[in-house]
Amino acid sequence: MANLIMRDFADKSFLHITTREENEIAERKRLITEATLKRHHKITVKTYANNKIKNKINKLTQKLTNNSLAIARLRLEMQSFKS
Repeated sequence: MANLIMRDFADKSFLHITTREENEIAERKRLITEATLKRHHKITVKTYANNKIKNKINKLTQKLTNNSLAIARLRLEMQSFKS
């Protein structure tokens, strides 16, 4: 009987330790997941900002190219009027 009680007590303490370890493992997994998500979010935000800047640069470059072409056309027209 005493042996049975001791085994029951040992099983419960083993389960208690296991539960604590499982909680610690779950907490570590949660922290790793949270850190991964934060890092992914930071990269996503940075990529989004970089893409916005690149798009703005491309639009300004396109405007500059169009303006340069328009200026070149005007110069050609002015030369044709002069001659």
